[in-house]
Amino acid sequence: GGSGAASTPPLAQPPSMSSWPHTWPALVALLLALRSCLVVAVQTIERDLKTPQSLAIDHKAGRIYWSEVGAESISSAFLNGSDVKQIMNSSQVGGEVATGVAIDSKAGKVYWTTQCCSVRRANLDGSEMEHLTNTTNGGGIALDTEAGKMYWTSWMNGTLWRADLNGTNAEVFLSHDDMKFPMDLALDTIRGHIYWTDVFVGKRTVNRASLVDGSGMLVLNVSSAIAQTNGIALDLGRNRLYIAGSMNDSANSTQPSSSGAIYRASLDSDENFLIVGGGDMEVPYGIVYDPDVGAVIWTDQKAGTIQRLDMRCAPGSLWVPSRTNASHAEVTYGPMNHGGLLSARCPSFYSGNVELVCYDGMVSVSSGTCAKQCSAGIYAELNGTNITYGDLDDAETLTAGCEGGLVGPVMLRCSDGVVVLQSGKCQVPKDCPADGKALLEAAYIEHGSMIHGTTKSFSCPQGFNGSYMLGCRNGAVYPVTGMCRASCETGSLWVDQVDGPLEVKHSKIQPGQKLNIFCPEGSAGDGIKLQCVNDYITILSAQCTITKRCPVGSQTVNGAVLNYAAQSEGDDLSARCPSGFTGSVNFTCVDGRLTRTGGRCYPDCPVGTIEDANNVSITHLGAHHEDVIVAVCPTGYGGILPLRCSDGTFSVQCSVADQERCSCQAKAEMPAPKSKDSVEVPVNMLVPIMGVVVLTIAALFLVRYAIRFRKARSLTKGCVAMPSTSTIATSGLPFGLPARRPGAGGGFLPERDGDTIADEAGENPSVECNVDRGSSIVPLPSYWATSEGFAISPDPNRINEVQQLMSETWRVCYTRDRMMVGGGTRVPVGCRVANVLRIENHRGYEKFFQHKERVAGRRRGCVEPFATTTDGKMNLLDGDGGEKYLFHGTTPEAAHNIARNLFRIDMAGSSRGCMFGPGIYLAENASKSDEYAKEGEGAYMGLAAMLICRAATGRVLRVESSGDFSGSVTSGEYDSVCGDRLAAAGTFREMVFFHEEAVYPEFIVIYARVYDS
Repeated sequence: GGSGAASTPPLAQPPSMSSWPHTWPALVALLLALRSCLVVAVQTIERDLKTPQSLAIDHKAGRIYWSEVGAESISSAFLNGSDVKQIMNSSQVGGEVATGVAIDSKAGKVYWTTQCCSVRRANLDGSEMEHLTNTTNGGGIALDTEAGKMYWTSWMNGTLWRADLNGTNAEVFLSHDDMKFPMDLALDTIRGHIYWTDVFVGKRTVNRASLVDGSGMLVLNVSSAIAQTNGIALDLGRNRLYIAGSMNDSANSTQPSSSGAIYRASLDSDENFLIVGGGDMEVPYGIVYDPDVGAVIWTDQKAGTIQRLDMRCAPGSLWVPSRTNASHAEVTYGPMNHGGLLSARCPSFYSGNVELVCYDGMVSVSSGTCAKQCSAGIYAELNGTNITYGDLDDAETLTAGCEGGLVGPVMLRCSDGVVVLQSGKCQVPKDCPADGKALLEAAYIEHGSMIHGTTKSFSCPQGFNGSYMLGCRNGAVYPVTGMCRASCETGSLWVDQVDGPLEVKHSKIQPGQKLNIFCPEGSAGDGIKLQCVNDYITILSAQCTITKRCPVGSQTVNGAVLNYAAQSEGDDLSARCPSGFTGSVNFTCVDGRLTRTGGRCYPDCPVGTIEDANNVSITHLGAHHEDVIVAVCPTGYGGILPLRCSDGTFSVQCSVADQERCSCQAKAEMPAPKSKDSVEVPVNMLVPIMGVVVLTIAALFLVRYAIRFRKARSLTKGCVAMPSTSTIATSGLPFGLPARRPGAGGGFLPERDGDTIADEAGENPSVECNVDRGSSIVPLPSYWATSEGFAISPDPNRINEVQQLMSETWRVCYTRDRMMVGGGTRVPVGCRVANVLRIENHRGYEKFFQHKERVAGRRRGCVEPFATTTDGKMNLLDGDGGEKYLFHGTTPEAAHNIARNLFRIDMAGSSRGCMFGPGIYLAENASKSDEYAKEGEGAYMGLAAMLICRAATGRVLRVESSGDFSGSVTSGEYDSVCGDRLAAAGTFREMVFFHEEAVYPEFIVIYARVYDS
């Protein structure tokens, strides 16, 4: 990464062959070391600049132009950095700071955008300045002088603009939902494309669209290694793109901040790679490419420099090691540009090609090898056999026989100049054993033992006419001559199929007739077609595939015996569990065996007795797995017991709140005097009467559940969950029994924390709406645009409202935290909101909503009102659980991370200490949270970030001195802590939360601080 590093020419000659095996590894290491020194030869042509940003080149005059945001100016110099001249400064244009720069060499004009307000131009020497058109948040700018058009980005607004070169006919050229923060742009007027970078956190891409109408928007696959994209420049001659960016994400990476990098990507393919990176590069931003001299020039926003890299390699030659480092080959090449690739053919006596790459004047091998060819010779086999071979290319193979009475064959292969044995061997031949079988035409014949190299004649088996001769070669029998022809009489023959010989039985076939036969058992297909021709059978076609079948059988699963019929290969079977069990089991016939693929048999619960908490024995009926039944307490006791059957065992289903009632209570004996008209009920009538009573109670519960469920359904959309001890899921069933969720396959909803049942007398008769926390009916804010997942969307209509909120809560007061965290000695007098982003994190909001509901239910309105300065400023809250809008200061990058991953208690104190305990710290004053906000980098340079959060304050513990008060909240006594330093020291109040779900970040505010001049 040094400036002006010297170039070392490649070696002219390789080491001598005698010393080659020992010196070549060292030479390779030396070459790699030299390349690592010469890969990056960067010249710094300008230093001590104040936040240089955009960069443009005047090819005609050989000068570069750049904007300096810190100096609020545009300057110019020759391509080597000499003759620096200031072209303009902000004082000449009403304080507007230049950002993007573009040059019209032919007309002698320089164009630029400003941060806040406009697009302007002037002569190349700065004279005759003109205001062309108004714009906001101007970024990169590019010119199509042939068409008389200019294009620029409004990066904070997520749009591309177009106008005539004189500023007329200004219009939004391109706006898209996927376009977040477009920054720099470049034009390909030859192919009709416009390119731009998008620096949105988590996106950071290079994009392309039609230059005609903005259609065909495409995200380019330039490089997965690029963590941030800033400036871009086109090499139209080679259809390539240069990118100024970084190798890591500064918001999330643990790497050093000095991770600047320059990349090059092909616009015709996915080919891309890093040209230069690291070293003293920090935040490369603007970039231009000069094809006349093969140089890339860029600004470094953070280092305050302009740097240049010349990229050409002179023609020459390179010694390339062979594939196995056994030799070397001299490969010649022509001139190459830096980063260019060249495919070179290996020299004589070598095979292959190598891909060469030019890195800053030095050529190296990118891929490929040169492998030495093998000259004709003799290979000596292990058993003493010599095998002769001719000239072979590298990797070429040769199959050869063995000599000296041995058998093979063997396969030789040329490997980088050396012939090696690929496979096979020369060996002593084997004889053929007896009882062997072979297929000869349609006859399956048998033979006795045979000696290697001999032949033997045989007669055809019964049902076939003819004779045949077999030979033996190295233990294998092969047909020599002869034929066995099947007779047209009733019998059987064999057909050769892919899976092996298949026996086919047939009836008598008359001469000339054809016979179609189904595939025999154990096979499947179109069948076999036979014909009798001249008293012999001819096989016209045979299409049968031998199949495997799973035979009839049974398997035991969890104690249940499942019987099944025979299944064909590949068949799927779903077997229902037998009586006494619930469920089904899935099987698949694989390779002749029925294999279990899923499911299970769960034993049902039999009739029996169970004891309650008071050791009272209660008789119950049987039930299927997962069923819930009600058992009636025996005579002399009152109450019922809900029982759940699970895997053959009953368990009592009682919530914690129902434990006292979820048992049989002994009835007090109250004998009543018998009147002469009293009637005694026979004992045998008690069971039917009790059954009627149970059914009546169950019916009443079901009616009550239906009424309450219908009411809840009608009030769910947009409703507010009032404090209650019941939910839709449980309020209609006794003792907090789980209710069936529609569409859940007959399963049951489990109880959730805090879900209890109101007394029959009506503990909460004023329930306005009940919400099943954990279900999908959590009411979303009406202004959200999504229904699930995660999204961050610009909310421009909210800017004025947020500006008013922050301005009205901004109080100028210096505290030590401003010095400790930000190192600042000046207190801003206010802020200017640049953008508002809405966070729609459904997972986080659902957790917050459920927590807020629990707080509201726990406090039941018995909470002292706690006022904050944000009350009534944004009318988006329902007030339940003490819901407030509060501020949290951070960096733009960290704000996006919190939006996605939410607040984490384990990160408490990462920005400063924990004065009131390890928790989430929020403030009612925007100026207090501003103490912890930090300005970002790149697109966020000069801009800070603040989160506006929903917070469920509930019952607030107010304290004036420091200490760890987390236990007061986690115990449930309080819901949040107010650190009242306003009362103690006259500064600010901070709100502290010790449950992550108590806070939901809803808006990201991007703003600039305003100071008193």
